Amino acid sequence: MAVAATSTATQAAPKSEDVSIQASSTPGAVYQTSDGLCHFRNWGGNWFCKGTGIDLVYWNKPDGHPQVFVIGTDHSVWSRWSTASSTSSWRDMGGWCNPDYGLPARSSGWSITVACVGSDNNWWHNTRATSGSWSGWKPGKGF
Repeated sequence: MAVAATSTATQAAPKSEDVSIQASSTPGAVYQTSDGLCHFRNWGGNWFCKGTGIDLVYWNKPDGHPQVFVIGTDHSVWSRWSTASSTSSWRDMGGWCNPDYGLPARSSGWSITVACVGSDNNWWHNTRATSGSWSGWKPGKGF
């Protein structure tokens, strides 16, 4: 893209399709409603926000694009992410998590581990390998 060839007027007022792409590539601000659930302005969704400090995981992937993880109202972990060209829909990662314990996570490069306390009151974790595949839920916190 030749930035020098772009007019100042175009830079100040991007085309509407550019604005919608930019808006959907980030989740937007989080807000809480009177029902005690949280939502993203741009990406929507409903999840528990108990004030644990780790009610959601916001991961800036190495390519600079975000991926988020939340405990949905069905107690399952849900994720949504963006790439340079698109934004995913919400994906159910399964599991059953108690939102009172939050959703801690650790990442390194393209790998991330998310953990939660399951219905058995034990820690469980799911790890994304650098290849992009997920381990599935395994016992223990994972970090």
